[in-house]
Amino acid sequence: SVARLKRLVQGITLVAAAAYTTLLLYQTVSTVAPRQQVKTVVNISILVIQIAMNGNLIVPAVSDFNNLVLATGTSRPVGTQLNDVFISVKTTRNYHKWRLPVILKTWFQLAKDQ
Repeated sequence: SVARLKRLVQGITLVAAAAYTTLLLYQTVSTVAPRQQVKTVVNISILVIQIAMNGNLIVPAVSDFNNLVLATGTSRPVGTQLNDVFISVKTTRNYHKWRLPVILKTWFQLAKDQ
Protein backbone atom coordinates (compact mmCIF):
# COMPACT_ATOMS: atom_id res chain seq x y z
CA SER A 1 0.00 0.00 0.00
CA VAL A 2 2.89 2.42 0.71
CA ALA A 3 4.53 1.40 -2.57
CA ARG A 4 1.24 1.92 -4.40
CA LEU A 5 0.84 5.40 -2.85
CA LYS A 6 4.42 6.25 -3.81
CA ARG A 7 3.78 5.19 -7.42
CA LEU A 8 0.58 7.25 -7.49
CA VAL A 9 2.40 10.38 -6.27
CA GLN A 10 5.18 9.80 -8.82
CA GLY A 11 2.62 9.40 -11.60
CA ILE A 12 0.77 12.57 -10.66
CA THR A 13 4.08 14.45 -10.47
CA LEU A 14 5.08 13.18 -13.91
CA VAL A 15 1.74 14.21 -15.44
CA ALA A 16 1.96 17.67 -13.82
CA ALA A 17 5.53 18.17 -15.06
CA ALA A 18 4.55 17.10 -18.58
CA ALA A 19 1.56 19.48 -18.58
CA TYR A 20 3.71 22.36 -17.31
CA THR A 21 6.38 21.71 -19.95
CA THR A 22 3.74 21.57 -22.68
CA LEU A 23 2.27 24.86 -21.48
CA LEU A 24 5.68 26.55 -21.48
CA LEU A 25 6.45 25.31 -24.98
CA TYR A 26 3.05 26.46 -26.25
CA GLN A 27 3.51 29.94 -24.78
CA THR A 28 7.00 30.21 -26.26
CA VAL A 29 5.81 29.24 -29.73
CA SER A 30 2.68 31.39 -29.61
CA THR A 31 4.50 34.57 -28.51
CA VAL A 32 7.18 34.39 -31.20
CA ALA A 33 4.79 34.46 -34.16
CA PRO A 34 2.89 37.80 -33.70
CA ARG A 35 5.76 40.04 -34.90
CA GLN A 36 3.99 40.51 -38.24
CA GLN A 37 0.82 41.61 -36.46
CA VAL A 38 2.69 44.37 -34.63
CA LYS A 39 3.94 45.76 -37.94
CA THR A 40 0.38 45.66 -39.32
CA VAL A 41 -0.93 47.58 -36.29
CA VAL A 42 1.78 50.23 -36.75
CA ASN A 43 0.87 50.58 -40.44
CA ILE A 44 -2.81 50.92 -39.57
CA SER A 45 -1.96 53.52 -36.91
CA ILE A 46 0.00 55.53 -39.48
CA LEU A 47 -2.99 55.37 -41.82
CA VAL A 48 -5.32 56.54 -39.05
CA ILE A 49 -2.96 59.42 -38.22
CA GLN A 50 -2.86 60.38 -41.90
CA ILE A 51 -6.64 60.41 -42.17
CA ALA A 52 -7.10 62.26 -38.87
CA MET A 53 -4.69 65.01 -39.87
CA ASN A 54 -6.68 65.81 -43.05
CA GLY A 55 -4.22 64.23 -45.43
CA ASN A 56 -0.99 65.42 -43.83
CA LEU A 57 1.14 62.30 -43.75
CA ILE A 58 3.10 61.81 -40.55
CA VAL A 59 5.79 59.18 -41.00
CA PRO A 60 7.38 58.18 -37.72
CA ALA A 61 11.08 57.39 -37.70
CA VAL A 62 12.12 53.77 -37.20
CA SER A 63 15.31 52.81 -35.40
CA ASP A 64 17.67 49.92 -36.18
CA PHE A 65 15.94 47.79 -33.58
CA ASN A 66 12.57 48.03 -35.34
CA ASN A 67 11.18 50.24 -32.58
CA LEU A 68 9.11 53.33 -33.20
CA VAL A 69 10.96 56.55 -32.41
CA LEU A 70 8.40 59.00 -31.12
CA ALA A 71 10.53 62.15 -31.14
CA THR A 72 12.43 63.54 -34.11
CA GLY A 73 14.69 66.56 -34.52
CA THR A 74 11.95 68.89 -35.71
CA SER A 75 8.76 69.69 -33.90
CA ARG A 76 5.47 70.62 -35.50
CA PRO A 77 2.57 72.45 -33.95
CA VAL A 78 -0.27 70.21 -32.93
CA GLY A 79 -2.91 70.11 -35.64
CA THR A 80 -5.48 68.01 -33.80
CA GLN A 81 -8.31 69.88 -32.16
CA LEU A 82 -10.55 68.59 -29.39
CA ASN A 83 -13.42 68.14 -31.84
CA ASP A 84 -11.23 65.82 -33.97
CA VAL A 85 -10.97 63.26 -31.17
CA PHE A 86 -13.53 60.48 -30.88
CA ILE A 87 -13.50 58.42 -27.69
CA SER A 88 -15.13 55.01 -27.66
CA VAL A 89 -15.78 52.94 -24.56
CA LYS A 90 -16.29 49.21 -24.70
CA THR A 91 -18.02 47.51 -21.83
CA THR A 92 -19.67 44.19 -21.18
CA ARG A 93 -23.31 43.50 -20.58
CA ASN A 94 -22.66 42.67 -16.92
CA TYR A 95 -21.01 46.03 -16.15
CA HIS A 96 -23.09 48.20 -18.48
CA LYS A 97 -25.67 49.22 -15.87
CA TRP A 98 -23.21 50.75 -13.42
CA ARG A 99 -20.56 51.98 -15.86
CA LEU A 100 -22.90 53.94 -18.13
CA PRO A 101 -23.95 56.50 -15.47
CA VAL A 102 -20.30 57.06 -14.53
CA ILE A 103 -19.35 57.60 -18.17
CA LEU A 104 -22.27 59.95 -18.76
CA LYS A 105 -21.47 61.94 -15.62
CA THR A 106 -17.73 62.30 -16.11
CA TRP A 107 -17.27 62.54 -19.85
CA PHE A 108 -20.36 64.26 -21.11
CA GLN A 109 -20.87 66.71 -18.25
CA LEU A 110 -17.22 67.72 -18.07
CA ALA A 111 -16.90 68.13 -21.85
CA LYS A 112 -19.80 70.52 -22.43
CA ASP A 113 -17.88 72.49 -25.08
CA GLN A 114 -17.86 69.64 -27.55
